Amino acid sequence: MKRAIERAIHYVGLELHKPRMILDETHEARLVLGGGKPEGWPHEIPPLSVEIFVKTNGDVLPARVFCDASDGDPVMSIAGAMTLKDCTCDLARLPQVLKDVWAERQELVARQRGGERVREFDGRFRWRWTSM
Repeated sequence: MKRAIERAIHYVGLELHKPRMILDETHEARLVLGGGKPEGWPHEIPPLSVEIFVKTNGDVLPARVFCDASDGDPVMSIAGAMTLKDCTCDLARLPQVLKDVWAERQELVARQRGGERVREFDGRFRWRWTSM
């Protein structure tokens, strides 16, 4: 599963950031996590991340995708950032979904750099302003 996340992150053109697997006994599953970051990303938390639960019986739950449309450090941002909301997909679609999410993120970051105050955006995905 970690390799599937790694391939999807590389498909977008990003570097893989700290893939890991955690046993979640309360859900009888393993949680597989991975993030993607552009080259030279200066912050600890990557702007794009994925989590997938794999049940002990082998069932793979839909991937959950998280993304912030900001070049700032999400841990230090008091003002908040545009954040992807409720994005899930099956494993087969993960590479294309990540690529599409990243494209929308780039558009939102460019609009904000251009001085536009974007507070919510409904493109292919739903983005909302979130205070940290």
